[in-house]
Amino acid sequence: TETTATVPTVTVEGTVTDLTVNNEDAKVDTSAGTVTNTPTTGVKGVKVVDSADKTNYYGSVSTALADGVKEVTLLGDIDSDMLSAITTDLTLNLNGKTLTLKGNSAYNNWTNQYWYPAIYINGSSAINLVINGGASSESTDNRGKIVLGYPCYADIEFSESNGFTAANAGILFWYDAGDLTINGGEINFGSKPSYGIDFEGSKLAITGTKFKSTATHGNTVIYTEVSQDATIKDVTINSVALGGIYASGSKTQNKTSKVTVQNSTITISGTNTNGYTWLSSALAASHGSELTVESGTYSAQVAAAYVFSSGGTINLKAGSYTGTTNCLRVDRSASELTESSVGSYIYYASGCTQSGTNATNISSGYNGKIEEKSF
Repeated sequence: TETTATVPTVTVEGTVTDLTVNNEDAKVDTSAGTVTNTPTTGVKGVKVVDSADKTNYYGSVSTALADGVKEVTLLGDIDSDMLSAITTDLTLNLNGKTLTLKGNSAYNNWTNQYWYPAIYINGSSAINLVINGGASSESTDNRGKIVLGYPCYADIEFSESNGFTAANAGILFWYDAGDLTINGGEINFGSKPSYGIDFEGSKLAITGTKFKSTATHGNTVIYTEVSQDATIKDVTINSVALGGIYASGSKTQNKTSKVTVQNSTITISGTNTNGYTWLSSALAASHGSELTVESGTYSAQVAAAYVFSSGGTINLKAGSYTGTTNCLRVDRSASELTESSVGSYIYYASGCTQSGTNATNISSGYNGKIEEKSF
């Protein structure tokens, strides 16, 4: 017997007690216990019931998450969804569709303010999030997309007066929140966020993803705060003012970041309009962190690679680097965030292509330099 779901929620009894269909296009064969006509809208979710994987269908990602799924696959474009904080391991399969997300209210105890990230992981427990967006070789029409729609970040925008403590991130991993893996796809952060990805977790792995930001002021598209295992490969970043990849750290937690970038293309077309112009660099390191580039093409108005005044190291093993103000730059001066013994260094291999002048700005009593090195 075949029944067609014509109401928002249909639960089929008997052999498919676990199967809930939230879609008018779904058809369920009650004798076989299978969906014979897969919905073309909404999402498919997989959850564990009695130690076994069960498949349900939902009208939105947020509804699926509320039901405790471990894996979500988009069956059609989802508009104006809003996700609660993700509290369990999750795999999100974009399946060539577009997921448009509103901001999710997340309270920041440090600043007594509400942030509005679209995807939020709090480190009360280590969470592993995997986003599968489609291979980088797929055409634009076939790649899954995440778009951050209004009102993401509507209440708090980055400005020179409130600094970064009131900033927002499109994807926020907070307080040692676990692992983040992004495979392919496209993520458009729009014009509001100060950070595209703000990652304070264990392992970050991004492969083949295209990122876009049209913000005219803010921090960075991919910002790693305390990760010792971050690999970014075959990535494209096009940004107006947010920097490309920034390996940062935290003295208060006695932690730094270690980031490896492979075969990526980063283009920063402008500079911050609300101060902090140095952040509009293609590659950056600070607070004693280390960023290593193995290949790729990197260009920015401010600098292709920049070590900020609190110190750090950037290793350029290969690739092409272009900067309008400076190609490579290191600063080092007094900072409450890093011990004075930490210097600012950029090392580049002889095969690197450089366009633009290099600059060092090292205060007395500190160390720093830009020089060729054999790796």
